[in-house]
Amino acid sequence: MNFNKISIIVSKTDLAGLNIYSNLIECFDFKKTEKQFNSNSIYSFSNEKQIFDLILINEKQVTADFLDELETDLFIFASKHSSESGQKTFSVHPIGNFSKADLGGKEKTLVSVSSLVMKNFFLNLLEQTKKENFDWPVLMEQTHHGPFLSKPAVFIEIGSNETEWKNKQAGKIIAFSIMDSFFNFNSNFKTAIGVGGTHYCPSFSKVMARTDIAVSHILSKYYVNEVDFVLFEQMIKQTSEKVDFVLFDWKGLVSEQKQKIISFCEKAEIEWKKSRDFL
Repeated sequence: MNFNKISIIVSKTDLAGLNIYSNLIECFDFKKTEKQFNSNSIYSFSNEKQIFDLILINEKQVTADFLDELETDLFIFASKHSSESGQKTFSVHPIGNFSKADLGGKEKTLVSVSSLVMKNFFLNLLEQTKKENFDWPVLMEQTHHGPFLSKPAVFIEIGSNETEWKNKQAGKIIAFSIMDSFFNFNSNFKTAIGVGGTHYCPSFSKVMARTDIAVSHILSKYYVNEVDFVLFEQMIKQTSEKVDFVLFDWKGLVSEQKQKIISFCEKAEIEWKKSRDFL
């Protein structure tokens, strides 16, 4: 899929997003346009390949279903990540709900995601943190929360508390990771959906960092029991690229869960593999 028009979304309620927003304007040639959205001016940057619109909204991102009215090929949400542990992190994840829609979106409904965009973001975050001697880990998270959108979407985040959200160097790392991903986009990856493990899916983070596999939607062990075949199929259909196989975090599933997903793979006539075989 070609992403010629890209919308970078930042909420006024999000300190990390505002940090990334200011770094994008400061470090790249984003110009204020005459266009507005949500009563805020739109900043724009373009090159011979793409147009990037930097869009500020007044509401929280997870409930911003109204963004669907924008003409775009891809939504990038520059956002904060919150966790009780307060761990300093950079993270990337797809959106949608495997169960109830407690944080926006629609119940048992996934939003399309590009495995290649996530892979490029992940690798660029690793490269930028190394370049800047920034020792924060780069993590994948399972698919979760809203908003509900009809175009592909990816969240890229700074975690996990106010000190990190306002860290200017962290905001700069995300800004450069976003833009460099598209300036030097690499499409030479296989695509898989991930099943198993915890919310932070360390196995799939290792796959993203060390292999030629790009992971799209991720279903953690916590929701496998709730997922039916229709929702499993959504993981495949709501991936922009052709899904080559299903990737299991084998140790991150109990026996009944493995058998359930294997039966889904057989019904969908898609191959499955174990992540440990690639690491």
